[in-house]
Amino acid sequence: MYSIAISTGGGLVASTGLSDQSLRLWDLNSGECLQIIKNEEYSAFVSVAFSPDGRYLLGGTANPQFAIYVYRLAMAMGALTPEIAVNPQS
Repeated sequence: MYSIAISTGGGLVASTGLSDQSLRLWDLNSGECLQIIKNEEYSAFVSVAFSPDGRYLLGGTANPQFAIYVYRLAMAMGALTPEIAVNPQS
């Protein structure tokens, strides 16, 4: 595992660096995996963070080029929807 983050409210955990190179969103209380995001465009997710207000989840990749993905957290069950992708090298 490369990185974990706990949401501001403490109800969600995000993790990266699993064997399938995904970013996963977990319910902290039940331990249930709510969503798996696989990055087909770049390499494995290596970093993850929640925004201070808990509304967004950021996932970062490193190879072959650096990219940051931002996901908006939906209110129901912490579902993620893609918001933007930032690639400073393009």
